[in-house]
Amino acid sequence: MPSCVYALSAAPASVLILRLSHILVFTKTNGWRHSSIPAGIECIKKMGKNEGWDIKFTEDSLDINDSLLAKTDVLVFLNTTGTILGKKGRSALQNFMANGGGFVGIHSATDTESDWLWYTNLIGGVFKNHPQQQEATVQILDQSFPATSHFGKTWKHFDEWYNFREPIRSNCIVLATLDENSYTGGEMNNHPILWYQYYEGGRVFYTGMGHTDETYQNEYFTKMINKGIKWAGKKLDTKPLNRDWKNLMDDKLTNFDTYTGVSNLKKKNKNTTRDIQSNNFVDKVSRVC
Repeated sequence: MPSCVYALSAAPASVLILRLSHILVFTKTNGWRHSSIPAGIECIKKMGKNEGWDIKFTEDSLDINDSLLAKTDVLVFLNTTGTILGKKGRSALQNFMANGGGFVGIHSATDTESDWLWYTNLIGGVFKNHPQQQEATVQILDQSFPATSHFGKTWKHFDEWYNFREPIRSNCIVLATLDENSYTGGEMNNHPILWYQYYEGGRVFYTGMGHTDETYQNEYFTKMINKGIKWAGKKLDTKPLNRDWKNLMDDKLTNFDTYTGVSNLKKKNKNTTRDIQSNNFVDKVSRVC
C-alpha cells in the first residue's frame, strides 16, 4: 500500500516570484459548515493587509473559472466541504494547477470533493472521522520547510484532529505528525497532519488544523498559513538538498554493488540471469532496498 513520504524530496526547478499578488479564498460548503470560517476569513484578511496581497473571498462556485484563476497566484480552500464544483469548475482547477498555480487546503478541504479522484490526489487524503476537540502534541518532522521553520520539534495545540482514510497519497511529503499517545481517538499510528506536494505543475500545501476560532488567532498557526501561502505562490522555496552524488555505473560497478547489496565478483548470483560483470549489465536483479 502506498503511503506518504516522511522525508525531504528533491523539488522540481521553479522560478520564485518577487511578489505574491492575487489570492482567491473559497469557503463554499455543501455539508458541515464550520463556525470558524469567519475567523479564518478575518485572519487571512489581516495577513493580506500586512503583506499587500489582493484577496478575493467567495462562496460562488462559478468564481472557480479559467478567467479568474488565470489572474490568481494561490487558491485557498478554507474549510470547504462536500461537492462544490461543477464540470467547468473542476476543469478550471485542473488547468490552474497545470499552469503552475498554488493551492492551500485548510482543515476540511480534505472533506471536499471526496468522490473526485483527481482532487483526492491533489489534496493528498480524505477525511474519515475525528474524536472530540482536545489538545495534542504535533511532532514537527522538517524545520527547514518555510511553513514549519518557526516551530520547535514539538508543539502542543488544541484543535479537532482528523483521522484520514488510508493510505495518504504517496506523492505527499509529510511535515508534521500527531503523537497519538498525547490525545485520545487517533487511528493512524504514523499520523500525518501537515504536508505538501508538487502536483501536475503546481504546488499544494495542506494543514489538518483549523477547526476552532482560536486557532486563527494563534501566532504559530497564522505564521504557518502565511508561509504556506507564500510557498504555494512561489515566493518562498524549500532549501536545496545537500547530496553527495555518486555514479552508480563506474567502470568496476563498485558503487552499484553498494547500492544493490550484490557483489560483481566473478560468480553467479541466484537473483540474476548471468554473471554480474562490469561490462555485462544485469538483466534481472531483485530489488534490495
